[in-house]
Amino acid sequence: RASTVTSAATLPTDTRPSSHRYVQVGAFRDAGQARKAAQSLANSGLPTKISARKRAGQAYTLVVVGPFAT
Repeated sequence: RASTVTSAATLPTDTRPSSHRYVQVGAFRDAGQARKAAQSLANSGLPTKISARKRAGQAYTLVVVGPFAT
């Protein structure tokens, strides 16, 4: 099931872990670049999500596509 997002401002942001299968396509320090990458993927018809994470004191924005059944 694909969804298209027309505005970067409407991309879903989820900080909760998920039990579905996702593919990580990038981890960005610059949230603006992450939104741009996510928008490009969404425009091509992929279900895209962004989420904020911290690791070793550094903040990152992850871009993932999914969920996929298999």
